[in-house]
Amino acid sequence: MPFVRKLLMLAGVAAIGAVAYWWFAGREAPPDPIMVLVNQMRTRAVIEHERRVTVWYKSCPEVPGVNPEVFVIWPGRLLYTLDLAHSRLSLSNDVLSVSTPPIEVEEPAVPSDLAQFIASNPFWNLRTDASIGNSALKQATPVARYLSVYFLRHDPALKSYFTKELETYLRGVAGALNVPVREVVIDIAEAKLSANVLPQLELCSGTAATANGVPFVRESEGDYIYVFPNKSQ
Repeated sequence: MPFVRKLLMLAGVAAIGAVAYWWFAGREAPPDPIMVLVNQMRTRAVIEHERRVTVWYKSCPEVPGVNPEVFVIWPGRLLYTLDLAHSRLSLSNDVLSVSTPPIEVEEPAVPSDLAQFIASNPFWNLRTDASIGNSALKQATPVARYLSVYFLRHDPALKSYFTKELETYLRGVAGALNVPVREVVIDIAEAKLSANVLPQLELCSGTAATANGVPFVRESEGDYIYVFPNKSQ
């Protein structure tokens, strides 16, 4: 009987030990909130932004015997993305710091054929020489590419959009995880952009080409003057 009693005591101790191991060691530790934030942000993957522009200018191409004045106007969509897959986060004293790669410029969207180009141009008519229209149409994509880089370099509102969008998203995820966040500091790396060449628009003397009413190049006595926003204003 003493042997049986000892065996039962040992079995009880083993059972208690097994329960204790399951309770303290077998349970999974709660996930690190930062890792959850990182995974959620990378699940979001990309923030996209589209800027609609209307380009307008008055062109005076040299056409023998005609020398027309052509009003060119077309709509375009400039596309930008912010890839979050390689972003870095840290949380210290309720301050969430985020570093992201640069904003990327995507291929813009412009009228794709002459019929669409003419349909978007209230100054155009079917009697206009088609070769002039085709020439203006071919310049639309290079102009839109130039404007995509132009706005990213010179318009702070573009970067501000991505900053606010990312901050709103991260605050929402942090709130769902019950992680107190007093401030979000976002650092978007500066883009290293190659300069796109603006094609010769054959602007009429003294006129300017505009995007959404803002001039970006002006003709002056045979020369082209590139116009940039004044950031101090």
